[in-house]
Amino acid sequence: AEDAPKLQNKKGIYHVSLGAITLETEPAIHAIEAALDEANRNNMLTSFDPNVRPTIIKSHEGYLARVLDWVPKFDVIKTSDVDVEWIYGKQPGELDFSKMATEWLSMGPKLVIITKGPEGATCYRMKNGQL
Repeated sequence: AEDAPKLQNKKGIYHVSLGAITLETEPAIHAIEAALDEANRNNMLTSFDPNVRPTIIKSHEGYLARVLDWVPKFDVIKTSDVDVEWIYGKQPGELDFSKMATEWLSMGPKLVIITKGPEGATCYRMKNGQL
């Protein structure tokens, strides 16, 4: 954490796009978490894309835990339908994206975007307690 960079972003935006390798690689993950904490302390807009690569993830359970630990730390989360199905161990069509997005939004993010390949994307946000 002491090695984390001091962020001097005058625009107030800090984007973190992490994936399979980054979320499982020590000690890099600690430096990234420290930079993210610094961004949050400075009220910077943060975004996250889990960017799953199943062939290089060592532990499915560990990856799920890390993703769920990180969800509250970001303002915007963008993920694909395929990635989030893998994260939750579901087959195509088994995951209720609205329910999952509601759960993630209740943890802190303001916007959850799920891309669906050629079908486009769905953006979820809460307004007056409603999805």
